[in-house]
Amino acid sequence: MDGSAVNRFHETSVFRARLHERMDACRRRRFACLSSKTPHHRMEMYDIHKFPATMRATMIVAVPVEEDRGPDSEVAQHFGRARYFAFVDVDGGSVRGVTVKENPHQEHGPGDLPKFVREHDARVVIAYGMGPRAVEFFNSYGIEVVTGASGRVVDVVKAYVNGSLSTDSSWRSREDFEHEHEHGHHGH
Repeated sequence: MDGSAVNRFHETSVFRARLHERMDACRRRRFACLSSKTPHHRMEMYDIHKFPATMRATMIVAVPVEEDRGPDSEVAQHFGRARYFAFVDVDGGSVRGVTVKENPHQEHGPGDLPKFVREHDARVVIAYGMGPRAVEFFNSYGIEVVTGASGRVVDVVKAYVNGSLSTDSSWRSREDFEHEHEHGHHGH
């Protein structure tokens, strides 16, 4: 292995160790909420986005978008219905570039979109709304999920990297998400 490969391996190992530490902390908070009879719809499944992400040297962040306007694309309201995905290359806390790809799975089955995101080497997916099955697939792939985000892709990713991303924790209570996912009409 050359020096850069060793460095990338080390960065990945450190990233994974810290991510697992944070996921465990979130799970402990979630368990405490469950133990205290907090209603499920009022809990945030994972609030990892509240921690600064600047420790991550390089990574790709995936964001579902409705239109291909590059870094000025707006976050799509619904992950599973996004026409495009922006893949944002982040290096040392700075956005290096944004590539927008058309969603090849407009009519998708369970796991198609998480697999598409994983195939583009994303470590994080930031969305507004997302079904629980998609979240489960991402979790199984080790991809961090942040929901409730809105705005321009470049602003959302910069806020995430700086640890200042503000999210709408009430997105799950919106009628189009409650009805659709309650009855299982839309799997990801």
